[in-house]
Amino acid sequence: GLIGIHLHDMNVERDHQCPGSGELDWQMIARYIPASAIRVCELGEWNTQDCVEHTPRFLARAGIYSPVGTPSAET
Repeated sequence: GLIGIHLHDMNVERDHQCPGSGELDWQMIARYIPASAIRVCELGEWNTQDCVEHTPRFLARAGIYSPVGTPSAET
């Protein structure tokens, strides 16, 4: 099975964008990631700090990331 995945968004012009800033269907992607899979974000250096800081919250809302000790995706 899938051991790990690197996460980033993309569009027709560029990949390695912050998740949520491109064209990928994150709800669909979430359905195919096993709970045990290691998740790593691979973001380009051109992304803004705000975009990078928003990434964990976006991935939590998409059901891809569940950080320990932070508000759940429901908040």
